Amino acid sequence: MVMDNAGDQNEPFRNSESFHAAMAAVPSSMTYVAISTAMLGAIMFGIDCANFGSVIGFEKFIDEWCVGGDFGTYDECHAAEKPASWDNVFVNLGNTLLTVGAASGAILLAPTLSERCGRRACISVGSFVVVAGCILSDLSNGSVIVFMFSRFLTGFGIGVCCYALPMYNAEIATPEIRGRMGALFQWLTVAGSWFVAILVQFFDNWYVGMLLPGAAGLIVGVLIWTVPESPRWTLKYGTREATAEILKKLRVGDIEPELKSIEEAMDAEKNQAEITYGDLMSGTLKIRVFVAIGMQICQQLTGVNAILGQSNTFFTKFGIPNPYLFNNVWTGLQLLSVTIGVLLIDASFGGRRSQLLWATYLMAPPLFLSCIFLWLEAPWIWGALMLIIYGMGFQLAWGLVPWVYPSEIFKMNERSKAMGVSVFFQYGVNSVVYFTSPLMIHWSIIGTCLIFGVINAFNLFFVTRYVKETKGVPLENVPDLFK
Repeated sequence: MVMDNAGDQNEPFRNSESFHAAMAAVPSSMTYVAISTAMLGAIMFGIDCANFGSVIGFEKFIDEWCVGGDFGTYDECHAAEKPASWDNVFVNLGNTLLTVGAASGAILLAPTLSERCGRRACISVGSFVVVAGCILSDLSNGSVIVFMFSRFLTGFGIGVCCYALPMYNAEIATPEIRGRMGALFQWLTVAGSWFVAILVQFFDNWYVGMLLPGAAGLIVGVLIWTVPESPRWTLKYGTREATAEILKKLRVGDIEPELKSIEEAMDAEKNQAEITYGDLMSGTLKIRVFVAIGMQICQQLTGVNAILGQSNTFFTKFGIPNPYLFNNVWTGLQLLSVTIGVLLIDASFGGRRSQLLWATYLMAPPLFLSCIFLWLEAPWIWGALMLIIYGMGFQLAWGLVPWVYPSEIFKMNERSKAMGVSVFFQYGVNSVVYFTSPLMIHWSIIGTCLIFGVINAFNLFFVTRYVKETKGVPLENVPDLFK
């Protein structure tokens, strides 16, 4: 196994004053509070990943939308095997439009809003758009068109908000905690999914279920204004004095060395022309853009979101007798795994690249073994065990690293547009997965596992060839790793 040593990669610049200034920065309690507050926005996405998949099974929701929407008769809609038009049209569109909306928000509004108004404004506006989308879904009054637009609007807000979250973390955290704090995004996403998966077992009200992401959005949209703005954004568009005041809140001790190191990096960029989308494909920048996009594509094509979007159908076809109970167990164990991943990502024996390698080793073999067990019609417990190993492997690295890594590898004048493209591909490919996964699962559960197994094997090549270890490297020095 080939692994990079972060210390060796740091050799060209680790003796520089700016490197030592950044490494010497000590985060205050406000640093943790600020990033944790912002990362609560991830709960919106986590809740919506789980609540729609659960709500579509509620009896009153089926009466309202399946029967009322003319997707089938009462008996057909309440049967174990729902009408094909219900799964392939209504449910599929409901899942896909959320991610299409997120991709649209991340590329159309978020870069401009974040750059002109700040990271907090981007997070807040996105959160309140989610609130509006959730309210609209409850007020759709039987109109499929209005309901589907509400799904798109909710996704649009999620895309705007989630675009800024990893950027805010990268620009506020110190190198020592940047990975761990950024990984909170995925931890809170999984926690939100698990919370909703358990909560929906105790009530049967789809109106409340659809409002849950909006409730989280309302909290985030208000609380984000109680924490400091990004000091790097403030230095670029504000004053040195205002930036110094922010750093005093975020750091313990003398902030002048770190402030000077940030100024040096930004002064070096002042003479460079404003980055356009065309510039993203030029020079060494295109390598980092390729890695950022490739990581998002690889994450989505691991297949986990195909299961999340069709969990009940997938687990049923796997032969699991109680898919709802297994989904709770499966998500709970993934929460345990992502917790381990968060603890490892900045540790001396962890890291972005090494965890991605180990996660890939854990994910591909269980999918191939699942194909064998399904073909041999082995007891369902063996397939369920393979799914658990596969899901935990995903959360160990693939679930969290792609939310941390792209925000680290771009310079300040590159970050806005590059992150927009990265998050666009994150949700854009997610849309494709959500749209095609029902067709794949209904076509062949063995074929589905085989396809995703091959893709996970390819991911090993991508990580080995292109991913550099960024653990512990000051933010301004990370792009030098790719020269």
